[in-house]
Amino acid sequence: MSRILDKAVVSGLDPSFADGGVLTLPFPGVEGKFPSLVQALPEAKLLLVYTEPSNGLCKIARLDPSGKIDNTFGKNGVVDIPFVKGMSFSPGSIHLLESDGWIIAGRAVPDSIFDPDTLAVVRMNAEGALDSAFGVDGIVILKIEELGDSKKWAKARLVSESVSEKVDAKLPATLNLNVFSAVEPFGSGSKERILLSSSLTFGFDDIQGIVLRLDETGVLDKSFNEAGYLLVDIPGVNYLFNYARGVVVQSDRKIVVCGYFDRGLDVPSEAFVIRYNEDGTVDSQYGPTKNGAVTISDPDERGSLFLSRLYLKKDGGVLAVGGGSVQLASKSLMINLNETGSYNLVFNNGEPLIEQLVIGHVWGSCAVQSDGKIVATGGTGGLSNRESRGQLVARYLPNGKLDGDFGDGQGHIEFNYPEGEDLLRSTTYMEDNRVVTGTLVISDAGDISGFVLRFLG
Repeated sequence: MSRILDKAVVSGLDPSFADGGVLTLPFPGVEGKFPSLVQALPEAKLLLVYTEPSNGLCKIARLDPSGKIDNTFGKNGVVDIPFVKGMSFSPGSIHLLESDGWIIAGRAVPDSIFDPDTLAVVRMNAEGALDSAFGVDGIVILKIEELGDSKKWAKARLVSESVSEKVDAKLPATLNLNVFSAVEPFGSGSKERILLSSSLTFGFDDIQGIVLRLDETGVLDKSFNEAGYLLVDIPGVNYLFNYARGVVVQSDRKIVVCGYFDRGLDVPSEAFVIRYNEDGTVDSQYGPTKNGAVTISDPDERGSLFLSRLYLKKDGGVLAVGGGSVQLASKSLMINLNETGSYNLVFNNGEPLIEQLVIGHVWGSCAVQSDGKIVATGGTGGLSNRESRGQLVARYLPNGKLDGDFGDGQGHIEFNYPEGEDLLRSTTYMEDNRVVTGTLVISDAGDISGFVLRFLG
C-alpha cells in the first residue's frame, strides 16, 4: 500500500481493487494526481476525472473493475479534456447521459487573475470525444455578468471556491464546491436538457442561489422562467441571503433544489428544499405548508444547518444531506422527503436526522441501495480541526438507524490519515453497492497525494 496510507487505520476497503482497495495517483507516465470526480459505469468500470494544477490540464481515465486503466478507452485509457484558450477547467460534477456519454459541469477559470470565474459545461460521448452538437465544439461557457443587463448583474460573480477566502464559510473545505448539475430524464428524439445550480454574489452580503437550464444544444432554455435561469427566492422566508447547492430533476421534469439561508448575520443558518415546475415557477403544492418549500432549523437554537446534496429516490421523493455546526462543532444532517415534500414517516419517525457519529462529521452525498438501505459519505473534523479531517462512509436502515451489518458492527467506516489532512472530493455508488471515493491527502510536510478508494458494500 502507498507510503502515505501505510499508517492509516483502514477497514472495509475492497481488496480486489488496485492495491488493497487503494489506487494511488498519478498513473505511471501520465501527468495528473488530483482526483476531482469519480463516476460508476456499467460492468463495474469507473470514470475518473483528475487534474494537474501545474498546467491546468483536466483528464479522464476509464478504469476496469480491478482499478487498472482500460486501454480500450481514448489513448492508452486516458482522454484529455481540451478547453478554451486562456482558461482552465475546474470540474465540479458529472452525470451519465442515457442518450450517450456524459456531461461535466464546473468552473471556467481564466488565466488572468483579474477576470472572474464563470460556469462551464462539457459534453462528451462514450468514447471521450467532445460532442460538437453542444455549445462550441462540445463546450459551453456561461458568463455570469452577461445574464442580466442591470448594474447589479455587471457585478455578479460566482461565489468563491477558495478555501482561503471562505466566502461559503459555513462549509468545511471538503464541501466547499459551488457548481452542481442534473440532467432531465431522456426524452424520445432529443438529448437531455441540463440543470445547473450555483450561488452568486452581487456585493457585500448580497448572495443568492441561481438555477439555470440548458437545452440539448447548450443554449439557455428560455421556456424556463422566460430567461433560462432564475434566482432562488424561498417563499415565506425573510432572509438576508441564500445559497443553492444540490439539484435533481424528477420524472415529471419538476426540479428540486437544496441549500441554506441566513436570516441575519447573528442568526444561525437554516436549510431548505424547494421545488419548481418545469417552467420555473415555484410548485405551490410542494412541502408541508404547500408553499413550494421545506425549511429545516436546528432544535438547538444556536445551531446552523445546511443541505449540500440531493438524491432522487425511485418513488419520486428525495434524500437530502448536509450538516451544521454549533460553535464550530460540526454535525451531520439527513432528511427523507416523500414526492410531495412531506417527511417520510418511516425514516427517523418523520424527523430530520441530526447527529455526530465521529468528531465533526458532515455528509456530502448519499444514495439508496436496491435493498432500500441508505449509504452516505462525508468529511470529518469539521471547520476548525484540520488534524482530524478524514472521510466517513455509513449505511443506514430505511428507518434511519445505523446498519450493524456494515463497518465492523458500527454501521460506519472512517478513513483518516493520522499525520495529515484528508479532503474527500467525490463519491460514486456502484450497482453492487460498493462505494468509491476520490480523495486528496495533505501530509504535515505539505505533500499532496491523490487516491481513489473503493469500499465494500
